[in-house]
Amino acid sequence: MNGFTASLRRTAEIARHELLRVVKSPRLLLALYATPVVLTLVADLAFNWPGTLPGRLAVQDLDQSSLSTTMAGRMLKSHSVATFRLDPNAQPESYVEDHPDVVVVAFPAGLEASTLQGTAMNLKVVADRRGQRQAASALAQVRVAAQDLSAINTAVAAARDSAPKTPGAADKAAQVALKNALKLVPSERVHTDVSWLGTTPNSTYTRLAQWATGNGTMFMLFAAVALAALLAQDRREGQLRRLTWTRLRFSELMVGKSVAILLLSSVTIVLMIAESALFFGMSLGPSVPLLALIVSGVAVAACGYSILMLGVARVSPAIHGIGVTLTLGMSAIGGSWWPQETEAPLLRQIGHVTPNAWAADAFHSLLFFDRLDSSVYVPVLVLFGLGLVQALVGSWLFKRALRAG
Repeated sequence: MNGFTASLRRTAEIARHELLRVVKSPRLLLALYATPVVLTLVADLAFNWPGTLPGRLAVQDLDQSSLSTTMAGRMLKSHSVATFRLDPNAQPESYVEDHPDVVVVAFPAGLEASTLQGTAMNLKVVADRRGQRQAASALAQVRVAAQDLSAINTAVAAARDSAPKTPGAADKAAQVALKNALKLVPSERVHTDVSWLGTTPNSTYTRLAQWATGNGTMFMLFAAVALAALLAQDRREGQLRRLTWTRLRFSELMVGKSVAILLLSSVTIVLMIAESALFFGMSLGPSVPLLALIVSGVAVAACGYSILMLGVARVSPAIHGIGVTLTLGMSAIGGSWWPQETEAPLLRQIGHVTPNAWAADAFHSLLFFDRLDSSVYVPVLVLFGLGLVQALVGSWLFKRALRAG
């Protein structure tokens, strides 16, 4: 028991030494953490810049009257959503099917004539459920227009009711009321008829989550490469050989180093996810503990990758060159840069030789599809297994190189 305790103490001391080595190095802190944090800030601002327009509003004027022209003109001048005119001959349903992010509002033919008679006509609104997350601003503008139209109709109807009971008096009063109402329109509660096309999407894909998890995985592998290069530098300077001459076993050395790599690489993606969630509202999915489990699986895979790089490349320059190139390639085909679901089936299959693809499977199942089943657990198990196999192979290769001098 005393021997086991002493072994744990030596292993913990190695892990502590490696952690302090990074913490006390401004250059390493900048490379491992400051860079991904700054890039995440830039990416999140690009995805959520306050001035960006999340959806588009198409205005179709089928009435071509003074009322519809004025109302449509007001909507087209909106600064809270991107607006444009839709040709009167276009079919809103067909257009929206091809452009799910667009909400179409149509001012129906006969709108002004109906309003002058004191009877309301509903605005026709067509939207697609696939783009409903982007439709909030556009639908808000539609509701404002509908409220204005309802208020105009109320004012015209009141003018007709109070007009003298002489021929044409009601029509003249309605015309005057319409002109006055268009100048200053109060708002009141009104309902709009929205025709939703398609079905509600089963994915809550966001660019924030894609960046934080996909590029987070890539930066974890970059961190693993950098830490492997540090081990190679220790070997070149003879520090590892001197350590193995003491009571420290090779297994204790590698476990201690691995613990440090696990913790240091995990911090990278944790910072990126936390930054996106705290400051930009990224969802953490239906289970934060399960999200933490996925991060742990990726960390184990990154640790195994680090040790494998150490065993294969052995010297610091080679580790940097091979590791960075390989990491970029794996990130490209493994779904770190874009959703793997958009890749060709063959490329997706090839991508699953990388830890990036398995990490993407787990993150996407949890964050994009709100799943808590095997679609999350199986990729995590593969990540743990992949990390263990890489670590064993890398340790064996590195031990041989260390003995050979």
